Amino acid sequence: MGARAEIGDVRKRKDGRYKKIGKKKWKKLIEKEDEKEVERKSEKEKPTAAKSPKGSPDEVMVGLGKLGRLKVVEDPAQAPGRRNKNVFSEEVFENSEEGLVIGMKRSDEKKYTEREIPLSKLVPTQELIPKMGLAAYMNNPPGELPEVFEVVNRPGSEGKMYIHSGHTRMGSQKLMGRGTAKAKVFKWDAGSGEWIEPSGE
Repeated sequence: MGARAEIGDVRKRKDGRYKKIGKKKWKKLIEKEDEKEVERKSEKEKPTAAKSPKGSPDEVMVGLGKLGRLKVVEDPAQAPGRRNKNVFSEEVFENSEEGLVIGMKRSDEKKYTEREIPLSKLVPTQELIPKMGLAAYMNNPPGELPEVFEVVNRPGSEGKMYIHSGHTRMGSQKLMGRGTAKAKVFKWDAGSGEWIEPSGE
């Protein structure tokens, strides 16, 4: 933003001539400048939809090739003839699935940081992932970021990141051969049973 208008300043008019700013004109200019400043601030504060990067043609080809080699199973919970084709999450993430369920209060839902995480550390918490969804997200990733849990003070959880939501989103990135992806990361202390406030780092 440039210097604010002052009474007595000389400004160039639309007709090319110059004129000093009077009191009435000064008030109008100040009001316009204040309005523009409010608009600029509101634009900065608007939340931007985080979106996983779309796969390049080569990445999509690699991902579809890997997906085509995975074992396909039907979801037994669905009606026969209408069952989705799924793949095992363990084969997608190359890590054993663990049924980790941690409760979260509404007040804890903002205790996260957004950051790039290594996909090799991801541990799935559901058995199956829809095959069609994995293929679709390679070309058209959704806007919402996946959510993962880091767990401290729990034997066997060191260095792991548990997928809370976003198995399909993260799985598509993994199959395309990417090493990292952006996610919302929540940290839970198994010792105290509490969610840890982000440090702001």
